Amino acid sequence: MDDTVIFATSHDRMQQKLDALSSYCSQFGMIVNQAKTKYIAVNPATANIQLHIGDLQIQQTESYTYLGSPILNAPISTQIQAHVQSKMNSRRKFSSFLSRNDNAPFFVKRKVWDAALNSAILYSCESWMSANIKGAEKIYAATMKEMLSVRVQTPIDICMLEAGVPPLKSVIMSRQTSFLHKLRSAPHFEGSPAQHALQLAQRTPMGRYIASLTPMEGSNIVADAVRQLEQKCRQATNSTKRVTYVNEMNVDLIVHPVYSTRTHADVPEHLRKAFTRFRLSSHRLRIETGRWSRTPRDQRTCDCDHSSIQSENHVVCECPLTAGIRNSFASELNFQNIRSFFANDNLLSQCTFVYLCLNLMSI
Repeated sequence: MDDTVIFATSHDRMQQKLDALSSYCSQFGMIVNQAKTKYIAVNPATANIQLHIGDLQIQQTESYTYLGSPILNAPISTQIQAHVQSKMNSRRKFSSFLSRNDNAPFFVKRKVWDAALNSAILYSCESWMSANIKGAEKIYAATMKEMLSVRVQTPIDICMLEAGVPPLKSVIMSRQTSFLHKLRSAPHFEGSPAQHALQLAQRTPMGRYIASLTPMEGSNIVADAVRQLEQKCRQATNSTKRVTYVNEMNVDLIVHPVYSTRTHADVPEHLRKAFTRFRLSSHRLRIETGRWSRTPRDQRTCDCDHSSIQSENHVVCECPLTAGIRNSFASELNFQNIRSFFANDNLLSQCTFVYLCLNLMSI
């Protein structure tokens, strides 16, 4: 017998259960592991609670790792944070993977991000019955930007839309509703300890959170969250980065093929990075660097004439300094404006063109 947890609502009731366990172990020749056996008292009335199994005195602890997840005498949000902190080694391994495999295609990095990092971070997230998941969201956002190779200040919403990554909260809520539905649909649920526990929790913050999930059963929570994200991004008229993104870079708010399919692995990663940085305004054009110094927009001018704003559209479609690059790609990229430029299906030429333009502007 391994990984066993016993719940009780009082000291006396717990001791009765431990006596039954002790009797069972004696009958079947089992030995209790003294080093692993601990107890956590939730809001205890007294500081020192004496519990024992036979002659074994059980030691109290403030936290215990059960089935890979820490359990604490603390709010759920604190336990989530503790779980995330326990997975920081996975976060460091992912950063190391990106560093050692810098030229790996984006779809490979995305698979490692999903299969290795997120599977570790979101392990047991079905039990995170709390709306406060900031600790997990922070790692989710930071590693996604690291995977895209953009600056940490880049708005998270346009990063998610660019890479086709859903909001983390929707992913967790989708798993939670699926878990609760399966639990309640199980033939043994009626009268089970699980049903009793859910009933006891009804008036707690956890219970209210569970109640908020119930109406979502059967709906596509992730798809709904992505649509809300798109709508919010379109309505953010006070954010120049978001306005540029939805009006010029990704009008239809779809995932560009350079991220989504294995067939485009022929685009070298250094070109893909330049392409991503350009679309997400994570470059060093003056329209962006002027934001850092709070330079008025009309003063973020290009060296070509010192009067035109050095924006993404200007560099790609108008700037005399990049005219030679445009001419060299005239037969491959037929475009009149930045929208038609991104509608082109010649991905290698598209990414190379952006790379050369950004390099020229950074000289």
